Amino acid sequence: MDHTVTIKKAGFISCKSCRTNVTTKTDVVVWNPWAERAKVMQDFGDMEYKNMVAIEPGRVNVKQPLSAGKTYTLKQTISVTSL
Repeated sequence: MDHTVTIKKAGFISCKSCRTNVTTKTDVVVWNPWAERAKVMQDFGDMEYKNMVAIEPGRVNVKQPLSAGKTYTLKQTISVTSL
């Protein structure tokens, strides 16, 4: 089942012993393949989903028009610091 998670653009994601700062000028998509999808991913171990989270820039809340042949670049900075 997919879930939507809202993270403030100046926010952070916490883990047991660290803090991950996320900075992006657009939206951020946080996802995990979970058990079923992990099993069919060729470059992913069946149980690796338990120890990962993907944080990717995205354009979710506002549509971004893109003409044929044009590009739109998303940029993000992620830094991990110990608590």
